[in-house]
Amino acid sequence: MAHRKGTILAVVLAGFLALALFSGCSAESQRWILTTFFDGVDTPPPPTRRVRQDLLREIEKLTHELAEAHAAARAQKETAPAEKTDLPIEQAKSWPEALALLPKDQAGSVDWAQALKVGTIAPRPGIDPKASDQPVLPITVERIPTGQPPFKAVFPHDVHTQWLSCDNCHPAIFQMSKGATPINMGLIYAGQACGVCHGKVAFPVTQCGRCHPAMAGEK
Repeated sequence: MAHRKGTILAVVLAGFLALALFSGCSAESQRWILTTFFDGVDTPPPPTRRVRQDLLREIEKLTHELAEAHAAARAQKETAPAEKTDLPIEQAKSWPEALALLPKDQAGSVDWAQALKVGTIAPRPGIDPKASDQPVLPITVERIPTGQPPFKAVFPHDVHTQWLSCDNCHPAIFQMSKGATPINMGLIYAGQACGVCHGKVAFPVTQCGRCHPAMAGEK
């Protein structure tokens, strides 16, 4: 029994010794030991020196291409045209300074549509720098008071949607359904409907011909 234990202990010690020697051997030596003393073991050969050199060359090539790509991106950024500078009106320190730069209509009021057309102002799509412009809506709405065709009012969406999004007016001020929102001069003079803007920031409501073509001499 004692002899058997000694044999087992010797085998275990020999195994540990072999493992220690095996771990310190080169890849070629490890493969030779495994294939010599153990059946069915077929470890893949380690990469040859040539393969390692090819891998190093490939890594060096990729690193060089990456550096060239970074250099090209920097050069493109440096040669790109400078971003559009602020408009002169944006440098105004007060409303009188800004007002002096804005085009006027025949009545002397600010002609915002003309200011937008000639580039005096360039409204941004929104507070968010990533906000995108909405498409201009080329729709003209006409409203004719019952029995009073000469007082027909014309509302062009295009000049409004060039710098106002639809939710500025709909549905809080005007319902989307035709005729759903009552509009009359009494409400407008009271600062409702069209009077929310006109008479405050847009042209005054006393310029009748701007909305009523017949009152401006048009047929």
